[in-house]
Amino acid sequence: MVVTTEDNEIAKSYGADVSFMRPPELAEDSTPGISPVLHPIEQLLDFNYVLLLQPTSPLRTSDDIDGIVDYAFSKNADSVVSVFHSPVHPYWVYKSNNSKLTPFIDNNFVACRQELPDAFSLNAAMYLQTPN
Repeated sequence: MVVTTEDNEIAKSYGADVSFMRPPELAEDSTPGISPVLHPIEQLLDFNYVLLLQPTSPLRTSDDIDGIVDYAFSKNADSVVSVFHSPVHPYWVYKSNNSKLTPFIDNNFVACRQELPDAFSLNAAMYLQTPN
């Protein structure tokens, strides 16, 4: 496991081994989210998966992390993202066009809640990807 950080002491306090430091410009509030992910990928030559644990989602558990890894292995998946059941189904979402509401998704599907297909939203907590 590799941890990327700009603060070696914090990483060590949690028992992580830091193979290289993150450049300061990749630790700014305005740094695009993918940049700190690409940096270690460019440094490493041999790895099987990259697991991004978004710091903005601190409530995930070790079971959640084990679950995404187990799911990837069991499905032989190249990528897996964490999701949740969407609280509002996309068939019931509308857009406003000149103060007139129209369905966001054009469809003729009219059903009661029980007949709707499952809909999921990304929760942005975990992204797992192979290097392919």
